[in-house]
Amino acid sequence: MILSHDATNSIFTIEIIITQMFLIDFLLNYYLATSILSYFIDYVTIIDVIAMLPAYLLIANISSNSVNFLRCFRILRLMRMFRTVKAIKTLNPVKRQVLNLVVTLISMIYLAASIIQVVEDDVHQLQLKCKYINAMTNYQPSCSMFELINDSNNCDCKINLCTSYYQYDNENHKPEGIRCSILTFWECIYFIIVTMASVGYGDISAKTEAGRFIVIIFIITSLIVIPTRISELQRLLSMRSPYSKAYNPSHSGDRHVNNKSKLERFFQEFFHEDYVSTTTSDGNDSHCVILAATVHKKI
Repeated sequence: MILSHDATNSIFTIEIIITQMFLIDFLLNYYLATSILSYFIDYVTIIDVIAMLPAYLLIANISSNSVNFLRCFRILRLMRMFRTVKAIKTLNPVKRQVLNLVVTLISMIYLAASIIQVVEDDVHQLQLKCKYINAMTNYQPSCSMFELINDSNNCDCKINLCTSYYQYDNENHKPEGIRCSILTFWECIYFIIVTMASVGYGDISAKTEAGRFIVIIFIITSLIVIPTRISELQRLLSMRSPYSKAYNPSHSGDRHVNNKSKLERFFQEFFHEDYVSTTTSDGNDSHCVILAATVHKKI
């Protein structure tokens, strides 16, 4: 899908606004940092810098093909925001770890798919003859600076599905960007998920050496990161106890303790070693008071 001129400018404006927010946060953290060296070598700071670079490189009129690789890393902003949202910090450790696992999976899949698309499309595009777009070509991709595509000039624009698109500083009806689609983004997402699931249908695969290298790196990374996250989740789940929450009788029917077996079961649950409510806020043990009627036997 080719975005219109207005849509392209709107997206770029939104990106600049978000980037300025990250820049303000970056500068505030820099001002409050106790150690400048520790601040700049922190991975969160590195994520911020990588996420902000593409927007400023585009403003500096650096070719978009040169910054496409860096733009893939913008998904890391999601992990950056995950650390700062206060609502997430109020979740219990298990829910927070599940959310962390989901965010990690989404980030890895998006990042790997984006890099694969850049390598398979943009790097491959550098080898094509389809490099020209201007008023002489009617702002359509062409292999010549002075003429439109035709069957006689042996141009590879049509074969590689090359289309024009607006860059942020282009005038309306005068796009100056060329995009040749070898793999669409959703095909890359599909390819990464199939690879992660170890299914390997083979209908989509990396064609370039760089693309295959990225796939190898992704497989190794996923084999390390995902089991680590799952192992941490299993550790947190193993620490949970049915007695770590408020006592709530799970037995239906009579809610009174009226015989020895029910009284014994109540004590076992209420005074269980994992039951956090058996101690008060000041650390003293809780006590249970049993009220029973006095039974007088007749002589």
